[in-house]
Amino acid sequence: MNLEPEEAPEVREQGFFFKLVGGVSRWGAYLGGVTLIAITVIVTYDVFARFLGHPTDWATEVAGYMVIGVAVLGAAETLRHNEHFAMHLVVDLLQPRTRLRVGLVVWCLVTALVAGLCWGLLALVDNSLQYGLRSSTIVSAPLAVPQLVLLLGFVALLVALVARIVALAHRVRRDRQ
Repeated sequence: MNLEPEEAPEVREQGFFFKLVGGVSRWGAYLGGVTLIAITVIVTYDVFARFLGHPTDWATEVAGYMVIGVAVLGAAETLRHNEHFAMHLVVDLLQPRTRLRVGLVVWCLVTALVAGLCWGLLALVDNSLQYGLRSSTIVSAPLAVPQLVLLLGFVALLVALVARIVALAHRVRRDRQ
C-alpha cells in the first residue's frame, strides 16, 4: 500500500491554461499561509492582552473569519497535488480504462457542485453588498468581506477542477488512439 498521493493528471499537462491554474492555486495557498500566520499573531496578542487584564473584543471574531480563508484559499492547490480527502475502495477494483472514465464523470459532478456553490456565494455577496449587511457583533464587520474570500477560494477550486477535467479528457482521448 502506497500512502503517497497519486500524481494529479493536470500536473503533466502543458499550456497557458494549466500554468495559469497552477499560479492561481499557488497564490491561494500562499495567501492561506499568510492568513494562518496572521491568525497566530492575533490569537497570541489576545492571549497576552487577556493575561494583562485587557482582553480584546475583536480578536476572536477576526480570527474566526480568517479561518474561513485558510480553509478555502488552499483548496485548489490541495486538489492540484491530490492531497485532498478521497476514498478509492470501489474505484480501485475497476480496470484502468473504466477507472479513468468513472473518474471523469465523478470530477464533472464535483465541478457542477462547486459551480453551484460559486453561484450561490456570488448571490450572497451581491445581497450583502446591496443591503450593506454587517455582523451583529461589536466589530460590525461587513459580511461581504468573508463571503468574498469564500467565493474567491471556491472560484480557484472551480478553475482547478476544470483543469482536472480537461486533463482527464485528454487522457481518455489518448487511450482511444
